[in-house]
Amino acid sequence: MNSWSFSTQVYSGFDSLERLRSLQNEVILIVCDPFLKGSDSLNYVISLMSSSNEVHTYTEVIPDPPI
Repeated sequence: MNSWSFSTQVYSGFDSLERLRSLQNEVILIVCDPFLKGSDSLNYVISLMSSSNEVHTYTEVIPDPPI
């Protein structure tokens, strides 16, 4: 049996997106539904991150899955 764990910090509330500006030289995965693909909202979030980061987006999430 294999197991793994990691500690996750969650930022929310006023100015929480500003935290993205402090990320440097990271590999970042953004997961969202297809509705946000290419949207101004998603582009804004990506624009907050430094170009030193490697940013990937996964947009094949099924909204409101039946299971």
